[in-house]
Amino acid sequence: MTALSAALTYFRSFGFLSLGDVMKLPDPTYLIDQLIPEQGVGMIYGPSAIGKSFLIIDILLSIAAGLLWNDLPTKKGFVVYVVGEGGSGIKIRIAGWLQKWSKRANSLPVVVLLDPVNLYDEESVQNFIKMLVDSNIPIRMVVFDTLSRCSLRADDSNNMQMEVVVDNCIRIQKAVKTFVCYIHHTGKKGDEFRGASCLYANVDVVIGLHSYGRKTNKKIKICVEKQKDGEPLPDMIACLAQMELEGKKHKGQTTCTMSYEGYVDSENDNDDDDGISNLKEGPRKRVQDMLDFVETFGVGGVLWDDVGVYMREERGHKGRSSNISDAKNYLVKKGLIVQNGQTVVAVSCMNQPTQAAA
Repeated sequence: MTALSAALTYFRSFGFLSLGDVMKLPDPTYLIDQLIPEQGVGMIYGPSAIGKSFLIIDILLSIAAGLLWNDLPTKKGFVVYVVGEGGSGIKIRIAGWLQKWSKRANSLPVVVLLDPVNLYDEESVQNFIKMLVDSNIPIRMVVFDTLSRCSLRADDSNNMQMEVVVDNCIRIQKAVKTFVCYIHHTGKKGDEFRGASCLYANVDVVIGLHSYGRKTNKKIKICVEKQKDGEPLPDMIACLAQMELEGKKHKGQTTCTMSYEGYVDSENDNDDDDGISNLKEGPRKRVQDMLDFVETFGVGGVLWDDVGVYMREERGHKGRSSNISDAKNYLVKKGLIVQNGQTVVAVSCMNQPTQAAA
């Protein structure tokens, strides 16, 4: 045995790999092709009410049914959904998905837990791992919705406490040999995940949901912001498609399902705000608040004086009056609003067809 062989044998006894061993490692495999690996930990985040739960239901049930997800192949298998938030609305959301894909509830390998698992508590995590391992069922994916409800007594802005939570997700992933994902919220600015940096840094996949398009035609941009073992997919555009549920149990009820509209052309993408996101925080807030307000009045528009009152009294923009005028001038210059005398109208409303009278 050469000195090198002896050295490699010695270090292998402690779990080290030689370069030859590394090159024999298997290539990454995916639950959803190019998006979600078979094993790892991930985060899906977005602002409240943007559609995070609708997205994760679509992902989980597509895997359970072995259906394509947004035209991407999935690897069929058993999934676990821990619903710590919004449990009362989960039934109707799942009913919408089942109706859309003509599936029966009891035909899919899915289990739902309507109580949070505390990822900050050692005993809770250990009991959860034991339950999954003792099932002897190969589990493809485990989701905790939301991180806040599944990390009770932990501060999501505290890096040390969140490292415990993420490490426990990794423990679950390794013990069960699965993919673990937690659902999280954005912070005050609404465009970045809330809290400690380790929530992003210590995971394999990060998917962010962001508003896309004007208020009268709002869509969702799904951004793969981190893909540890591959090239991230381009940003995807989706919307929540409303549907009326069928059958006696759900008569008259409506819900939504995710509908995908392709990928963003990065070279020609003007994003959702015609340059608004490039403004500094103060002007950006004034411009966005004003545009959102004007759009709510439709083709009839709103008096400029009322816009000023709203901006000062309702949105708290009480600085120099010229700041509010500057916001209006910016929107006019960008072609987003027009002013006819004392009335201000959003161009997006003018371009929409009016409904015929009943």
